[in-house]
Amino acid sequence: MADTWGPFVPLFVREHIKEGLIFGDDGTIWANPKALKYDEADLKDIITQGFDFVSPVRGKSFFLDNKKYMITNTTDDFIHCKCLSGDGGIVIRKSTKKACLVGVYAEVGKDKLAVAEMDYLIKYLEDNM
Repeated sequence: MADTWGPFVPLFVREHIKEGLIFGDDGTIWANPKALKYDEADLKDIITQGFDFVSPVRGKSFFLDNKKYMITNTTDDFIHCKCLSGDGGIVIRKSTKKACLVGVYAEVGKDKLAVAEMDYLIKYLEDNM
């Protein structure tokens, strides 16, 4: 799967989303072109259990590329994480195509703009893949 999805990840680099990964909805990695470091078990748990309003992963902390994040909000189609060791955060957005897009943004207070960019990427994915 990674070979098919790798070319999609450069589309992540937008005004606010600076890096991205793609996972299957089962937590398997599909694309990680910048070789971001993460704990496979942590991300798998977050992706497989996180998409729910009363998710058991809410409040959980994890590391992505040596930065610590905490899950602050979950719904049935997105997960928001705040960076605890710097500015910015992560938006994880679920697609109807069995993919989960993980977008990293670097600026404080830009979470709503990052979510809007992820919504655009999900729509693009669903319309073109």
